[in-house]
Amino acid sequence: MKKNHHSQLTEEERVGHNQFTPKPRPGRIRRFIRLCLVFFVLGAIIFISGGLSLANKVFEDDPPLVSLIEGELLLGLESKTLNLTLSDAGAGLDELSVKVEQAGKTSKVVHKTYEFGVSQDSLQLKLDPKELHLKEGRAEFQISVFDKSFWSNGTRLRRMVLIDFEKPEVFILPDHLVS
Repeated sequence: MKKNHHSQLTEEERVGHNQFTPKPRPGRIRRFIRLCLVFFVLGAIIFISGGLSLANKVFEDDPPLVSLIEGELLLGLESKTLNLTLSDAGAGLDELSVKVEQAGKTSKVVHKTYEFGVSQDSLQLKLDPKELHLKEGRAEFQISVFDKSFWSNGTRLRRMVLIDFEKPEVFILPDHLVS
């Protein structure tokens, strides 16, 4: 009589034993761990070589630079053009907002968003007091620029603007008043 190998097993072994169930092989587990380590090392090398520079740009904390080429801002009856230069060497420019505020009312001069990869821009802003509904007196010129970093670093400039619509008057003085 031929002995069945199941008869030699205990009751506990017979319940969990199935001839179709593959036994885990220690070699497979080791190969899987080696493969995971290789992918981890390759990922670390890629991150350090190229990803690090990308991470530096995304997580940089330097705000954009703004250059307003104009001294004192004086507006009269005629419109005036201001030259504005923006730059961000890190993550690049994201958004620009230029406004003029007077007596609690804000007028938008320009609002611009930038595509990924734009690191500088030069603009000529036309300021027309009539179009912006400004009155004689003082107003505040506001420039806000943000970059594309994770922190959305920003730079804000505020400049006082003097608005004067009065034309100068010229008087001819009599000779006896001129010395």
